[in-house]
Amino acid sequence: MEASAGFDLMGAYSTVFESPENDEILFALNYSIQDRNRMGYYLSPTSVGGRGEVAYTKSLFNAYSSGDARKDFIFRDIPTLDGQQVTSGVAKYSDVSGGADPVVVFRLSEMYYIMAEALWALDGMSAESQILALLNIVEERSGMEVRNLGSRPVRTILELKRKELCFEGHRWVDICRTESFDLISGMLPNERYFPIPLAEIQTNELISEVDQNPGY
Repeated sequence: MEASAGFDLMGAYSTVFESPENDEILFALNYSIQDRNRMGYYLSPTSVGGRGEVAYTKSLFNAYSSGDARKDFIFRDIPTLDGQQVTSGVAKYSDVSGGADPVVVFRLSEMYYIMAEALWALDGMSAESQILALLNIVEERSGMEVRNLGSRPVRTILELKRKELCFEGHRWVDICRTESFDLISGMLPNERYFPIPLAEIQTNELISEVDQNPGY
């Protein structure tokens, strides 16, 4: 697949984000100091100049096995503004003040997860060896290996995808489209849907406040 499309997985996971122009990224949004994004700002704690409104969970951190190269890169210690301490941040978006980090929308590693899930939907366990081969193309880069699909193959694929693509905007969509709501602890039924924005209700003559999704 890589050769025919002209793309390839980078040798090291960190290179995907540290070298924005690379063969793994299929599509990304580029930013600059003049036209910046706020990913690093919101994901970084106040001690490094961020806003700290979005933080990774212990559940995500603990999902990575010891020796997983992704864990060592993503949850990297960052010096505080005073230079006296370090704190944890999400290294995928490290430009806290400038906001010039590119935002990856689609990269080759996601293709392997899409193919694996599609094979499962089409052929079930009869395609297990093919599915594992696809998943391990991605896993082996970070020193990991998946040996079976478990009792819930879609869940296995989504959990692997979570570790590879965290903070890249896929998790919520994956959970909703597969109805895997049990993967989020304490989730309320109404939280499966976004609220309809008030501006939409006020400007659309075909709906009113009674059409709002439950719980909002």
